[in-house]
Amino acid sequence: MIRALVPEVLSALKCGRMDKPTQIPTKAQLLARPEIGSETALANLLGISRSAVNQWEDDKSIPERRWLKLRYEKAPHLFDTPNG
Repeated sequence: MIRALVPEVLSALKCGRMDKPTQIPTKAQLLARPEIGSETALANLLGISRSAVNQWEDDKSIPERRWLKLRYEKAPHLFDTPNG
């Protein structure tokens, strides 16, 4: 599903139908969110193994592909801005 989603998101960005995504968060930033809270919960949300999430460095941005999936497919409600 993510492969189909990425071109749609990029097209929307180019046409101005969507705000540019914010900076990709770090693993630590995501785990600090009460809605996520743990590597296991993040892994389950993304449909990947906890060990895959464990390999990400805490202070580095998560992989872009995983961010797009989380932001636009799996949990957009967690990242919607108050004004749109």
